[in-house]
Amino acid sequence: MVDRRNVIIKEISRLAGQMFSTGTGTVYLYGSQARGDSSPHSDWDILIVTDDSIATDDDFRYFAFPFAEIGWRYGEQITPLHYTKSQWDAEKDTAFYSNVLADAIKL
Repeated sequence: MVDRRNVIIKEISRLAGQMFSTGTGTVYLYGSQARGDSSPHSDWDILIVTDDSIATDDDFRYFAFPFAEIGWRYGEQITPLHYTKSQWDAEKDTAFYSNVLADAIKL
């Protein structure tokens, strides 16, 4: 039997590789799906960290929408969150930053 979670992770990872093949961004899975303790109703938390030049709302929609589409195909909710590198670096002293990095799987 195919593990649905691993199939979804592979799809998200494949898409991340296509979108950021030039090194302009990094995608992380974090939260319960990354820890492996999700429930059937858990969403998929995705952190997208891009170069500082990719910072507009249009940029976020361009990167976030394809991840959401993967979720729709599987009846799952994928929740992308976007930070530029400098915005993410500014979060280093927050609990959110620590919690994300404690669980994160770089895709």
